[in-house]
Amino acid sequence: LVNNVFVFIFLCELVLKLVAAGCDEFWRGDDALWNAFDFVIVAIAVAEAVVDLAVQSIFAADGSNSFRVMRALRLARTLRGVRIIRLFRYFSALRGLILSIFSTLGSLLWTLLLL
Repeated sequence: LVNNVFVFIFLCELVLKLVAAGCDEFWRGDDALWNAFDFVIVAIAVAEAVVDLAVQSIFAADGSNSFRVMRALRLARTLRGVRIIRLFRYFSALRGLILSIFSTLGSLLWTLLLL
């Protein structure tokens, strides 16, 4: 239920952005690549929600266990986490902090391995 609410919110955001910017500006403007990225992520989330509801209704009527099917479908959900990358261009200090953390992970791994 919570996932479907978030999918609806993201879909509304995408539609509002498309209406506000216009089709030409949305697909060919300065943020065209980010808009295409958002469109793909939201389309995958909507498709997953539709398939999730269909699979739940089919397996509820059948009485079978749908965990394996749902586990495979939830892999697409991880792509939505990539949307946080969009925030990096707005917050340069956050970007510097995150990049420094990622650059020290290699040293941390070797330190832990030596311990």
